[in-house]
Amino acid sequence: PASAINESGVAIRGSSNNPSIITSGWSIIGNVIKMPYRPSNWNAEGMEVRYMTNSTISVNTFTNGSIGCSIVRCSGITASWNQFSGSIEEGLEFADSKSCSSKNNTITSSGGVGILVDGSSGCNGITLTGDKISGTVEECIHAYNNTYNLVVNGATLTASANTKAINLQSTNQVKIQNVTFKGNGVAAAAIMLDNCPGNLAMTGGSASNFKQAVICIYNSKQGMTTNNVTMSGVTISGVPKGLLSVLEYGTYLGANILVKL
Repeated sequence: PASAINESGVAIRGSSNNPSIITSGWSIIGNVIKMPYRPSNWNAEGMEVRYMTNSTISVNTFTNGSIGCSIVRCSGITASWNQFSGSIEEGLEFADSKSCSSKNNTITSSGGVGILVDGSSGCNGITLTGDKISGTVEECIHAYNNTYNLVVNGATLTASANTKAINLQSTNQVKIQNVTFKGNGVAAAAIMLDNCPGNLAMTGGSASNFKQAVICIYNSKQGMTTNNVTMSGVTISGVPKGLLSVLEYGTYLGANILVKL
């Protein structure tokens, strides 16, 4: 039963303290990893790789579990052409990782988010290209806790009711390029900046049928200024506003906020 599963289906872990334990140059390809539906223990992930470098996770199918595939404290990892469905928390996670990428993955359902970029210290240099994400209870993509240099390129993101397709929390230096955002008349916004300093460039692609705005900004950290948020070359339809901002506790918008329908 789901309650009896307390570990990952696959766990590959190197060591930050012992360099003789090497997890580099791996190819994890063509596997089907099935976990129980809604396990009670968060450790019941489909796959976790930790302290791995320069490896490929490709053409695998991840079903159910707490997380489909979790990539933790890694660098140079490419996750591509994988299929994800049925996880509780997220389909794919990058945690405290750098210079990693997601390419052409498909996430069709998640009880939480599609792709989570997070960690205790945050990620740097994560690139998401060509991913197709739908059926998530929360955001398609959620970047959190000091994530830097995030690129989302050529994705198709279908947001669920009252959510945002991309939620950026305490995130800096983000490029959104040629992404197709679909709100289907029920989602709130394409992009949310939640207590971010700004530095977001959205170029190309499209945003359609969101209830509130293309970009929402919320600030509550006293003294914070969000600046350098730009949108250009984006095809907009069925969205009432380009920008919606809520500023609390002495927070501000800078002079370079260029978001118009």
